[in-house]
Amino acid sequence: MNAKRIAWRIALWIVGLLFAAAATLGAAVAYEVYAYHFPRVWMGMGLMGFDTAKAKTLSAEQRAAYEHELFEELPLWNHGSKRFPDGPDLKSFQETRCARDDRWKAMAQEGFELAHVARRAYNPCRNLVFSFKGPLKRLQTMAEQGNVGAMCMMGALRDGRQDLSGFDEVTRKMLETGAAKGHPECLWRMAQWTYPGIGGDKGVLESSLSMAARAASAGAYRAAVHLASHFRGLSRVDLRYVERAYCWSVIHDQGASIDSGATMVFQTYLVSARADGNPALESRLVALKADSHDAQSCIALGWH
Repeated sequence: MNAKRIAWRIALWIVGLLFAAAATLGAAVAYEVYAYHFPRVWMGMGLMGFDTAKAKTLSAEQRAAYEHELFEELPLWNHGSKRFPDGPDLKSFQETRCARDDRWKAMAQEGFELAHVARRAYNPCRNLVFSFKGPLKRLQTMAEQGNVGAMCMMGALRDGRQDLSGFDEVTRKMLETGAAKGHPECLWRMAQWTYPGIGGDKGVLESSLSMAARAASAGAYRAAVHLASHFRGLSRVDLRYVERAYCWSVIHDQGASIDSGATMVFQTYLVSARADGNPALESRLVALKADSHDAQSCIALGWH
C-alpha cells in the first residue's frame, strides 16, 4: 500500500512538473507573439493619449535637451545607465526600469511627443517590446512635417525580431535629410548605416567616420564608440590606431549614458605592450592617459 502511494505521488509530481513546463513554454510563446507583433494598448499598460496642444508650448531649447536625453537612453531602455543606475538587488533593478518609464511619461506630458512614441515602442517597467510599426508610422508623419528629431528616431527603432523592411527606404531618406541638417543623432545613425567595415571602400569609410566624429563633437557621444571600435579593429600595437581608439573611448565616457570602458581599453593596450616587449608603446600609453582629450583633438589624429 505504501509503495502504491509513493508511486502515485511520484506520478503526480511528474505530471505537475510537465504541466508547469508546458505553462512556462506557453507563456513564453504568448509573450513573444504579444511583445513583438501587437501595439502597446492605451489602457491597462500605463499609456495615455498625447496632448498635441501641449507640444506647442514646449520651447526649442527644452525640446533639444529632451531629445539628447531620450536618444542617449533609448538604446538602454532595459539596461542600467548613469542616469538610471542598477541597484544591488532585483527590487532596485525593477525600480530603475520603472523610473525610466516614469521619466519618459513626464517628458511626454510636458509636450515632448518623441517620448510618447518611445513608450509606444517600449515598456521599460515591464521589460516589454511592442510592434514598432505604429510608432514608425507616427514618426514618419512627424518627419514629413519637418520634425528633425522624428527623422532621427526612425533610425533608432530597429529590431531584428520585427520585419520592418517596409520602412527601410523612408528611414534612410529621413536620416539623410536630418544628417544634412546637422542633427547629431541623424549623423550618428547614418554613420552606422553606411559603415562598410574596415576593408570597405575608402571614400565610404571616411564619410562614415567623419559623420560619427561630427555627431560625437555635437553631443551624440555614443558615436565615439563606433570610432573607437573601428580603430581597435585595425591594430592593438600600432601607435597611430592605439591613440585614436583610446582618445575616442575617453570622449564617449565623458558624456554618454554608459561607460565604454576607456580605462579597460587603456589597460588592455598596456598589457599587450608589455607582453610584446614594446617599451615605446608603453611609454606613449602612459603619456596618453595623462593628456586631456576632446573631440577636436581626436579628429586631429586623423583616420589613417
